[in-house]
Amino acid sequence: MLVDDSSLQRKEIAMHVIVFTCIAVAVLLYDWESETVFLLNRYLAWLYVTLAVIALSIFRVSSFLSIYGLFFITSNVFICGRFYAHFILDSDPFSSPVSNNYYPSDLEKIRLMYYVILSFVVVHLGYLLQKCLFDYDALPELKSPFKEWMYTNRKQIARAFFAISVIYCGITFKSLAQVFATGSYLGLYEFQGEEYSTSIVAVFKVAFVFLFGVVFAIADKKDRRIALAISVVVGIAYFMIGTRSSFISSVLFIVWYFHNYEKKVSFFKVGLAGVFVVFASQYLIGLTLRGVGLDGMAVSPIDLLAFFLHDQGVTLMVFEFSFQFSEWPAVLYFQSLFPGVNALTSLFGGGFGSQYSNIGNYLAYTVNSTAFFNGNALGWSMFGDFSMYSFGSKTGFILVGLLWGGFVSFLESYSRRSVIVRALALSTFSSIVISPRGGFCTVFPNFLYYAIFWLLFYMLWKRFSIRTSIAEPGS
Repeated sequence: MLVDDSSLQRKEIAMHVIVFTCIAVAVLLYDWESETVFLLNRYLAWLYVTLAVIALSIFRVSSFLSIYGLFFITSNVFICGRFYAHFILDSDPFSSPVSNNYYPSDLEKIRLMYYVILSFVVVHLGYLLQKCLFDYDALPELKSPFKEWMYTNRKQIARAFFAISVIYCGITFKSLAQVFATGSYLGLYEFQGEEYSTSIVAVFKVAFVFLFGVVFAIADKKDRRIALAISVVVGIAYFMIGTRSSFISSVLFIVWYFHNYEKKVSFFKVGLAGVFVVFASQYLIGLTLRGVGLDGMAVSPIDLLAFFLHDQGVTLMVFEFSFQFSEWPAVLYFQSLFPGVNALTSLFGGGFGSQYSNIGNYLAYTVNSTAFFNGNALGWSMFGDFSMYSFGSKTGFILVGLLWGGFVSFLESYSRRSVIVRALALSTFSSIVISPRGGFCTVFPNFLYYAIFWLLFYMLWKRFSIRTSIAEPGS
């Protein structure tokens, strides 16, 4: 299933914890505010060394094809992509994604680089701490009548997923056609935000993702492959309107599936597949909603790679914009964690404009309201959530980063013991992997829905158990 690190000695993981604790302390003791001149190459050297040490640690205690390993890779693309593009073509990493003549000062660049490094370190430390303190891998898988009932009825559950898939795909294609007709990134981002609200799209989206995770957790190979094919169709549909992140997450899930379930993919093959996806997406993006064609754009492989990294690395500036706020509207703090907040506040007369519908819209509106109402948005990032939920406190920033790393580590480790956690890990795979470009709002609001669905499953099991007179206490 997921990466098995049970053969690793706990003391090796503990050594990694000690090393990264020392690195975190060193970063914390550095007085970046005393700097007056920004030296890009010096900070890039520190960043590259930090990322290399983290990569070596992942290689030793986990895998680049684990959920966390893929999250680390996408974080490098979305947050550090512009730094790699600068290394290739000497492009400016700090150019603004919106036309508002904003350009960070030297002190703001120093602060941004400092917190990028700190983010990677504390997230990895949180990941290691959970593995060191809670040795779930050494524990046997939990057994319960509820789990046995799910495996017994896995064919029926798979059929329910296929039925939901047909409805969800129909709704999605209709909505995407409407987004395509608007011709703006804001329309696209509004649709993505709507998926995590209380709309009919949200209900079927969550049911689709939930059952997708359950099917992969308990179904046989044939049903898993059918579910995989359906997810690819949805990913391609999203790609055609310009959401490359959804398409890339589908590709990464395919790679993850074949590596962890069928043992047919090596990291070398993943690298080759990644290069192919980069080049293919850059050529094909001209056919999509956000396509701008290839006119005037160099088409050498190196240029395409640099263009891709610079384009996807725009999230770096989203992270920078998050530091411009000492506080956010209260409703936004709840939107990223709970579903239906806007609908609930509207019942009490709390009407909000479109700029308050999600945190990415509010950011775009505040940074450049003219561009926002012309249909331009910025999106959001999990790294921005670290800044937002820390309320300007470095201690809070570190705590949020540690909790996030521990959360991902828990899903990886405990999923071997519990079919419920395994299904949850599979359901949230894409959201976690793309969270550097999506944020908490694509992960946590769905948990309430998942709890409701698990309650329905539990009620079905209880009814089945009573009817067959072989009931035992639930798990």
